[in-house]
Order: sequence, then C-alpha cells, then structure tokens
Amino acid sequence: MAFEPGGYADKLGNRYEGRWVARQLLLLLSEQLTSITLESVGDDEAGVDLWVTRLDGTREAQQCKAENGTKFNWSLRDLASRGVLSHLKSQLQRDPAHRFAFVSSTPANQLRDLSRSASDSTGEEESFYKDQIVAGSKDRQDAFAVFCECLKLQESDPCDRKIAFDLLTRSDFHLFADDREQREELKWMAKQSVIGDSAAVIALLANFAEENLRKTIIASDVRQHLKRSDFEPRVLLVDERITPRLDELSKEFKASIGPHLAGGEVIPRQEVDKLKAAVAKQDVDAIVLHGSAGRGKSGVLYQLCQSLDESETPYLAVRLDRKTPVDNPIAFGQKLGLRDSPVNSLCAVAGGRHCILILDQLDALRWTSAHANEGLDVCKALLREVQTMRLMGRQISVVFSCRTFDLEHDPQIKTWLKPSQVFKLQKVEVKDLPEKSIQEFVSGFNVDYGRMTSRRRDLLRSVHNLSMWAEVMESENSSPEFDSGSDLLRAFWKNRRRELEKAGFAPSETQRILHSIAAHMEKAASLTAPARIVEQHEGLATELQTLNVIHIERRSISFCHQSHLDFLIASQASESIETDEQSITWDAPIFCTRRYERLGWG
Repeated sequence: MAFEPGGYADKLGNRYEGRWVARQLLLLLSEQLTSITLESVGDDEAGVDLWVTRLDGTREAQQCKAENGTKFNWSLRDLASRGVLSHLKSQLQRDPAHRFAFVSSTPANQLRDLSRSASDSTGEEESFYKDQIVAGSKDRQDAFAVFCECLKLQESDPCDRKIAFDLLTRSDFHLFADDREQREELKWMAKQSVIGDSAAVIALLANFAEENLRKTIIASDVRQHLKRSDFEPRVLLVDERITPRLDELSKEFKASIGPHLAGGEVIPRQEVDKLKAAVAKQDVDAIVLHGSAGRGKSGVLYQLCQSLDESETPYLAVRLDRKTPVDNPIAFGQKLGLRDSPVNSLCAVAGGRHCILILDQLDALRWTSAHANEGLDVCKALLREVQTMRLMGRQISVVFSCRTFDLEHDPQIKTWLKPSQVFKLQKVEVKDLPEKSIQEFVSGFNVDYGRMTSRRRDLLRSVHNLSMWAEVMESENSSPEFDSGSDLLRAFWKNRRRELEKAGFAPSETQRILHSIAAHMEKAASLTAPARIVEQHEGLATELQTLNVIHIERRSISFCHQSHLDFLIASQASESIETDEQSITWDAPIFCTRRYERLGWG
C-alpha cells in the first residue's frame, strides 16, 4: 500500500486501507494505543505502512494488503514474492523490541500458525523447533522450511533457526475482513467515540491521517481535529481516559486566569519566549518562573499554554492554590481525575513528544499551614518522576511558578530550588511590564499617560495594579487617585462594594458573606472555601464572580487574586486591633506578618 498523495485516484477514507487506519485512530482515541504514524519516510521504514505504539511502549510495524489477487489465502511464498517477508526481517532485525504485523482481508494461515506457535512456546528456540516443528504436522514442517528458505536462512543451522524463531515470536497477522459485518463494527466503534454520522467520522479520520503523513499522531491530535471539523468526541459516563481529562484541566486552568487579565486582554510578555527557550533545552529538568507579587506570573503561564495549544504540545497545567497536592503523586493524580500521577499520565499519552507539566503558585502551599509540607513533598516527588522519565529517554519538563519572596526566603522552597548536582534548574524572572506596553494600554482608556506622575506609571507596571486600575476605569470612567498599591486595592474594593450596592445588594449582606469566606479560609489555613457558604446568596455570588472578586469551581470558592483575601483579612485585623476585638485567630505570627508584607503595609 502507498499512501502518497496522488498515488491513488480515490480518497484514503473510501479504501480498505483507510478503514484500517480509521480503526487504529479510533483505538487511539479510546487510548488503547499511544500513537500512530502513517507511512514514515526513509529506508528504515521500507515496507511499513503504519507504525503503531502500544500502551506498553512496544512499536509495531504494520503492512496492509487488501487482497491476494483472486486467491483465497496468502501462502508464505506469496508473501515472499510481494516483499512482505523481506520487510518483516529487515524491520525486526533493526530493533529487538519492535514487532511486525501483516494486515489483510485474505487469511495468511501459514504465517499466523507459525508466529502463534512460536509465541506460545516455552521461549527457547531449540525446544520450539523440536516440539512444534519436528514433532508437528507435515504442513507445519513444510511451512517452516519455506519460511527459512524465503529469508535465506538454513534450517539445519541452529543459529539460523534461532533467528527464524525470534522473527516469528515478534510477528503477527491481523485479519481485517472487508465485508459488511466488519464495516458495521467499525461504524459502531465510531459511534461509541464520536457524536455524529459514523460513516463521515470514519472518512474524516482516514483523510486526517493522509493529511499528516509521516507525523506521529496522538489522541489529543485526533480530538482537536474532530472538534475543528464540528464533530464532538463523546463524553463517557465513567471515563478513565487521560486525554479528555487533560483537556478539561487545561480549560479550567485557562478559565481561572483569562477572565481576570488586565482589561480582559493579553499583554504579550517576553518572559513567554524565555520560558519556551528554557523548556526546549535538553539538559534542563525544571524551570522556575518567579517574580514579585502582582507581576503577572499566571498570565505568563496563560500565554505559554496558548503557545503550547498552537504547537499541539501535550501539557498539564494546575493551580496549586486550588488543587493542593496530597499524599503522593498517584493520589494527587487521582485527585485531578487521572488514573496515575500527573507525570506518568502525561507521558502515557504524549506519544514520544515533548510534554510539559505546569504547576502554578507553588508558594501557595507555604502561605497556608494545612498540609504545607505534604504538598511540597508531593511536588518534590513529581520532579523526581520527571527526572526518572528523562533518564528513560522521555521528553518531559516541569515548570513551577513561585513568588520571588518565597523562592529566596522560605526555608524549604529555598533549600529545594537552589543550584544542585541532583537536578538542573533554570530560573526565569517575571519583571515589570515595559513602559511602552503600559502607555498603549492606558491610552486605550483615553487617559493621557504623559500627565500621569512617574510614581503612578511605575505602579501600573505591575500587572495586578494595572488590572485593578482598569476595573475601576471601566466602572467609573475616571482614574482613581493612588500613590501606592494599597491605595489601588482600597479603590478597587470601594468600587466593587459600590457596584454591588447598585446591583441591589445591601452592604451588610456583602460584608457578612465576604467575612464568612475569608474567615473560613483563615481558620482552615486554606485558599479555598466551600461553596455552601454562598448557597443562600446565589445572586450575590454571581455578581461577585462577574465583578472578578471570587471564582467558584466544583463547589469550591477562591478569590480571583490572593491579594483580595490578604486585603480582607488584614483590614479586619486592623479593625480588630483598633477595637481590641480579636475576631480573627492567626495561625502563626509569620502568617500575619507575611500578609502585611505582601500588601506593603509592613
């Protein structure tokens, strides 16, 4: 079979070979295979129409031939005359881990009988020859003799018999009948995996492979192509597949950041290119993206994810302030809805491609006392898994994001993420936004940037400050007065409370709910709170989300930015000190002190 464009008059999707390819893609979609490559190029791929990588990592070279002319069977001499046996030998002798399979709608009884007999033997070539060939039927004896003859092997030579045995144990025959029953089974497979007309899906998949000759195709490629073609992969009631869950986690990660970008738009950051360059280095195990609070680390990772989507690079991005690691990597993976650890899950579906694990807000594990050491220990174990995978030849990198303050001052993080002989680390710092970017952004609000004080210009180079400024500008159509980051926070909260009151919510109700959320987080030493806190205040909860104050996901509440929580708790603490009312119980002095430092009040 030749899949070259122009080498046939009909589309691959309408041919026997195309239906076999579509079947492999459906198996890939259901994650029964890791990857497929249609007719790889070069002398190394002679006689190979399809490479299939199985879940155990074994690569199987497949050669398809629909029929053997008018014959009802493929004899070994037929296979030899059509070059199949020589291709079998050349491919299997290239790598002792490879397998070879011949695919046809016409049976190849001699090849199937010999290969399965060899596979079922005790594993020793001479016992196979003695028990299965010499003591076997006359037909099997003749078949083995022909097999050796066609491959220029001497049956009488023990060394050649060993070669023949090895080739047979790694060979197979797949009968793929080109009849109505087989086609209906293929349609049923398509129906189980994709919503839409099954025949159209089969043709689409085959033609997709044709358009991606010599490219390794993984499950996420198939899913994205189906979606682009207006076919939706089916969501199963109990779905243990990895790729659909990675898609969902990716959407959750981007949805937690995208709506809260300054002015709702992406400001291109040069740090993204630095990250991509670091990830591409073969000798770098881990990259730490760090910067001061509010500099836009999550926004940089958001843009990195967009770039990975465009290049179809497999990745898993997780916000550690919302999905805290527990117990061990496998338990963490299961908490994320995966069957195994995040590292193993990524590598399982990457198909040999470079894949990226992104762990955002590492410092969040240390700002809360609950399970802080445990969460960090799981992250350390994940890095060790990445190193192990890289030693095994897998292409995988991990990107952490962390506030510079914690990277330099938190004892555990500082000790772990320092220059080491154990793993190669590269740091990428997120700096203030370039002045040109700020000028363009501010001008978009019809504000004269040139009339701003230098102090205000410098403050707006922080992404978080710029975002709060934009929120107030959009609401009030006038720039707030500010000379510090805390001034902007106060202006932001004053505006949010005013907007909530305009929407019909009493200030007392707003204050009570915000206090309940913050108090729960403080008491539990967590950055999330249960959604039941706002169950009786659905309208207020919706408005708080609309105003980019809180985010509700999977029955869990978090603040859109950690500084919002810091501000509420610090403000309450200040009021308590003034009135001598200790309504907030601090977990530890350092916890309180850090909040003030982060807000610039210390």
